[in-house]
Amino acid sequence: MRLSSHMSKEHVNFVTRFRYNSVFTVSLGTDKKFLVLQEEKDGFLFILNQGNAIAVRCIDPSPSNGRFAYELVSRGGTCTTSLKFQSFTHCITRHFNDPPSVDYFPIPDYFYHNGRSDGSLKLEICIWKDASLPVFSRGLLK
Repeated sequence: MRLSSHMSKEHVNFVTRFRYNSVFTVSLGTDKKFLVLQEEKDGFLFILNQGNAIAVRCIDPSPSNGRFAYELVSRGGTCTTSLKFQSFTHCITRHFNDPPSVDYFPIPDYFYHNGRSDGSLKLEICIWKDASLPVFSRGLLK
């Protein structure tokens, strides 16, 4: 059974489903090290590592599918500060829990605690399937 099918059927409550080229929001609590993201149509799986260094990585047993462009936006609770990070995914085949070593989004600690009693962090995410699109120059997330 393919990993994406297994996750869809056996771990449906632990997967956040999304669509390419569409903004979606996740809330990150301090109690989890990562979230599993799954694209609705093709089933590709991504790991969103969290902590003070956040990154999106593609889980792919055959890294021949290339990289995906992504953008993360974090707003600091009740303050007016926001941070935006744009990068490309790296494909991983194992060690999903390992913290990212390159291309990560450093989040200041106060973003987790500013105005939220549960210490959570909200992130707006957009993942593009075609990494050759000039999405970053257009600034699609505002």
